[in-house]
This record gives sequence, structure tokens and C-alpha cells, in this order.
Amino acid sequence: MMYVLFGGMTATTWVQIIKACMLLAGATFMAVSVLLQFGFSPEALFTKAVEVHTKHDALMSPGALIKDPVSAISVGMALMFGTAGLPHILMRFFTVPNAKEARKSVAWATTWIGYFYILTFIIGFGAITNLIQNPTEFYVGGELAKGLKGGGNMAAVHLAKAVGGDLFLGFISAVAFATILAVVAGLTLSGASAVSHDLYASVFNKGCTSEQELRVSRSPPFVWVFWLSCSVLPSRRKTLPTW
Repeated sequence: MMYVLFGGMTATTWVQIIKACMLLAGATFMAVSVLLQFGFSPEALFTKAVEVHTKHDALMSPGALIKDPVSAISVGMALMFGTAGLPHILMRFFTVPNAKEARKSVAWATTWIGYFYILTFIIGFGAITNLIQNPTEFYVGGELAKGLKGGGNMAAVHLAKAVGGDLFLGFISAVAFATILAVVAGLTLSGASAVSHDLYASVFNKGCTSEQELRVSRSPPFVWVFWLSCSVLPSRRKTLPTW
């Protein structure tokens, strides 16, 4: 975090590049390992998942989140525009020299995000076929009804151990940590920019110079006080979930 706080956009960019490479490499290896078990046949993977899952054929039907076409459109728009509207994503448009490079950057980002979304289908069904058949190791008390050890969000991490052993488990855990670090780095930088431009330059010190605005955005104590207030106060008021 100190590297990001004092390194600015360049440091944040490198953190996010390293994270993205690790994430794509790990997810690709996991997906290939799962498909290898079924002769690279998605149909065989889906058939096995339906066979071992407690819901059987209902597993392939839409879940409770999508009940009608309107819900499907809503979820799709949220995945597309919600992700693109995150502050640490929008700030990437300010790192390119012109509109042409911005469009190119969006095209590459969309390509890799779409590729990762495809991998999640394989990883999800792979978790079903690998983890359910070994409840003693991956489920609380060895019982499916009690859920996965660590909760449902641990499915991909448990799958990493199932297909790659402890070594790959350690790698995926490192990827998870790097992902958290990259997101926090982006939010910290975008938060610093918001504080310096939207609060300092527009409210507290109107007419300040760009050098003063930049100095405030690089002030770590100011940034941390701002984010701490945003995370603590709502939780104390019981009006918003803790960030």
C-alpha cells in the first residue's frame, strides 16, 4: 500500500497488471485441468455435474436471481455497466493519451473480461464435480448439507487444491490477495482524486492551483481519514453495510 500511496498511477497500474496476469493464468490452468478430466468435452462436464449435484436437472435451469426476461436483462446490464462504472475502472481512461487509445484499451479489457467470464462457467461446474464427490475434505463435517469449509465463496480455492494440490492452492491464495490489493489500490487512488478535486478544490479551497490539488491527493493521512470515516460511520449508524 505504501508503494501505491507514493507511486501514484504508475504504481497502481503495475499492481493491476501483475494481478490480472496472475488471475488469468490461474483461472486458465484451473479450467484446463477441469476439462482435461472430461476429455475437453463441456457436455461431459455438464452431464457429470447434473449427476452428482443434489438438484440434478434443475441445476441447469435459471436460478432464483433470474425469474423472467426483464430480470435477465437487468442482471446483464448490471454486469456490463456496473463493472465499467466502478471508480477504479473509470480512472483508467485518464491514463491514455487520446480517444483512439482509450477505445483500444476498452477493446482489450472487454476481451479479457469476457474470456474470464467464460472460464467461470467451467470453474463453477468443475467445483461441483470435484468437491461434491469428496465431501470429507471440502465440506464441514463431511456433510454436504453443512456447506463448504469457509463458505460458498471458497469453491474456487478448494477446486485449486483438488486439481493442483497444495502448490496450486498457495498460488490461487496469492492471486486472491493480489486481487484485493489491486482493488484497494485503485480505490485508494480514485478516492484521493475525489477528495482533492471534489472536496478540496471545489469546497474547502476554491480557486486553488493544480499543484495544491495534486499535493492533497498525495497526502496519505488525509486519504486514510476519509476512507476510514466512510467505512466506520455508516456501520455505526446501521444504515449502510460496512465497506
